Amino acid sequence: MSGSSYIYPSELIDRINGALRGGGEVGILPSDQSLHSLLEVVYHVSFFTEEHRQVKFRMIYCPQEVARQVVEVASVGATPFAPLTFVRPIPFHEGEILRLAPATDPTSVVIAVETAGDGSLRMWGLVDMGSPWWRSSRREPGRSGMPDFLTIASTEPGNITISRGPQTLARLRRGKLIPSAGSVFQEGPISNFFDSACSKLQNTVVDHLKLVDDLSREGWKSYAKSSFQQCLERVVNHIQELGHGGTLLVVPDCLQSDDPRLSDRLRVKFPCRNQRIWGELVSGLVISQRFLELDQEGIYDARSDMHYIKVRALREDVEENEHRLSDGLKFVAGLTGVDGAVLMTDHFRLLGFGCEVTIESRSLNTVRIARDVKGQAGEVVPIEQYGTRHRSTFRFCSSYEDAVAFVISQDGGVKAVMRCGPDLVMWPDINLGSE
Repeated sequence: MSGSSYIYPSELIDRINGALRGGGEVGILPSDQSLHSLLEVVYHVSFFTEEHRQVKFRMIYCPQEVARQVVEVASVGATPFAPLTFVRPIPFHEGEILRLAPATDPTSVVIAVETAGDGSLRMWGLVDMGSPWWRSSRREPGRSGMPDFLTIASTEPGNITISRGPQTLARLRRGKLIPSAGSVFQEGPISNFFDSACSKLQNTVVDHLKLVDDLSREGWKSYAKSSFQQCLERVVNHIQELGHGGTLLVVPDCLQSDDPRLSDRLRVKFPCRNQRIWGELVSGLVISQRFLELDQEGIYDARSDMHYIKVRALREDVEENEHRLSDGLKFVAGLTGVDGAVLMTDHFRLLGFGCEVTIESRSLNTVRIARDVKGQAGEVVPIEQYGTRHRSTFRFCSSYEDAVAFVISQDGGVKAVMRCGPDLVMWPDINLGSE
């Protein structure tokens, strides 16, 4: 099936079942009949409005008995999970969802659904998952809180996202199936683009920690890459949350905003210099490692009081650093409120914002829509199918091979663009976090 074809939710069942039951423990899942009803009703409700407001909501398939078991675990502090149980379950249909959705905050409260004895679906209550659930889906640090239940979210007309725990199973955007390219940060051209910056981060941290043996240095390789990736995802997620869309252009750290390789292609309305994020990222990793080392020493002798004081002080340093880093990421995301792209290096060094792509690419007519992380498979489509924001990004990336762009649409979709050899490639849904 073409990724641009319109698709009806019932056609998603085989795809979702394959992902859900493809391996490992199956867990609590609805029958095919219940899954069909869930998708059909949620899809229809996504087009409705309530008092001229777009209806936004999330729901989980979670039988009451299972919820009670989760509450017992949550009571000892494992995860936030606070159900509000209706005296009488509510039938699962469009009108009831429309009335119930405005009472929920999709970032923390979900509608709980189960299958009744007669096989029909019903809504038995609301569940407050707490902020950790939303933060974990946005790659924010802290306790996960991600429920291992089938979750269906509706945020825009014709837009639904189906997930289970942290795993996104399928996305429908404006009635079209968006094939996920998986994590482009783990392998493929985009991952390769950031390898140099990740290695620099790794080396900088181990130098601060004075780690000299090869095993310790190598052990930091995947951790540094994961931390780097989370920072990048958090910037993009913050842009998503602002709701106006935006473009983030990333270039090598050796460049300045007035470098001819950029000035020949871009007009930077607000050039600037800021390396706040990189500094906080390095500091945070160093402090976190020192905290873990001290916390794991387990010293319970005459120095135990002093040990406790040091551990507490380092814990406070970790939290303060996280607040500073989060503020820095939100600050950069907020710059997309100005017309034009935000220009940043692969070391999170801000070069400017309000950037306008000035280069013309008269020979650029098509873009390949990637179907895998490597960008080697996919259909070729005319760039005229896309709006101004996308086309200007295409021109920049086509003309400058050593760059990656992230285009965040107003409906929340995130695309990555990069030139791979002679071809311009776009990954249509880069699967940041869980949504």
